[in-house]
Amino acid sequence: MLFLLNKTQPDTCELIRLLGGEEEKEALLIEDAIFYGTEFMLPTLREAGVEHVYAAADSVQQRSVALSPECEVVDYDRIVDLIMEDHEKIVCI
Repeated sequence: MLFLLNKTQPDTCELIRLLGGEEEKEALLIEDAIFYGTEFMLPTLREAGVEHVYAAADSVQQRSVALSPECEVVDYDRIVDLIMEDHEKIVCI
């Protein structure tokens, strides 16, 4: 299951836990949600069971954020593949 996140919210990780259940979880961070990809914030996604984290390259560049090495920066082509090809379920939070 791919979670598409576009902002930081206090209840995001709890929603991921509840909606994702026992499924494998990945997160695609866009806009202000890229802050979840920093060294400080990434552990909160891990605690929610998110196994892989992607961040939109343009959002990272626009905000000049230093991401954790565990966060994969992706371009639009890869984002399309993630949404259209790689995952059957997409949840926008």
